[in-house]
Parts: sequence; C-alpha cells; structure tokens
Amino acid sequence: MLLRIVDVAKRREGWFIVNGVLIRYGLREHTLISCLNCRNYPLRYKEFGDRKFEGELIRLEDVKAKLLNMGSNRERLKMMVLFCLGNVVYAQTKVGVGANVVLDFFQRDVDDLEFCNTFPWGRYSFDYMVKKISHSHAMDHFGGLVKEKTL
Repeated sequence: MLLRIVDVAKRREGWFIVNGVLIRYGLREHTLISCLNCRNYPLRYKEFGDRKFEGELIRLEDVKAKLLNMGSNRERLKMMVLFCLGNVVYAQTKVGVGANVVLDFFQRDVDDLEFCNTFPWGRYSFDYMVKKISHSHAMDHFGGLVKEKTL
C-alpha cells in the first residue's frame, strides 16, 4: 500500500490509488475495519497511573515468557492485556536484542482494567499507524514521486 500512497495536505488520513481508484483511509475506516473504540481520548490520559518502571526495559518477549509461567489469577489477566496491547494495538514486530520495549503507558494502564476496557484503543492504534506510514515518510523515501513499474 505504501507504494500506492498519494501525497495530500491532510495528515490525519491516508489516500491510496489502487487500480486507478482513489481510496481514503481515515479514522472512520479504521473504526469500521478494526471494530475498536475510536472515540476521543479522556482528559489527561497520558498522566494516568502512578506506577513507574524506572530503569526497567520490558520487552514483549519478557511479557510473553512471564505470561506462560503464571498461574490463573488477576495478575495473569493484566499480563494478557499488556501482551495484547503490545501485539495488536501497538503492533510491535521486532524480537530479540533489537526488540522495542513495551510502552510505559501500557504498563501503567494494566493496573486499572476498567480504564483499559473503556480507553479508545482504536484511536490510539490509528494515530500510531498514521505516524508510522505518514505521507512525508513514504514520499521522502520515493523522492516525492513513485515511478511507474516500481513494483
């Protein structure tokens, strides 16, 4: 899809040309496809949670290993939520030494499962996706123009 991106002024949505048809991908389409809550963020959501993980770098692999070794209890449910957030909502794909750490925001959120249940994870994942495949990154990569027969 990145090869078919169209550079437009709107930075909160993606436009692609597929088989000559212009296709929009915005928050509305993301909501329909993901079925996740895409409402507005709650006020001061970035300040949520009092738990800090200073000095600890927790990778998704660490969460998975701990999850597999835990018994059935509430802590395991929190670990499952943390694993899901890191795998699905934030889509971390690297493993091993170069793996990304699980976000502090996620680590703080799992302490309150009601907050996790009502938080607009769809909007969060959409914002992350837009940031990662922003128009400027794709256009910079191709020098502002995708040439014919690039595929």
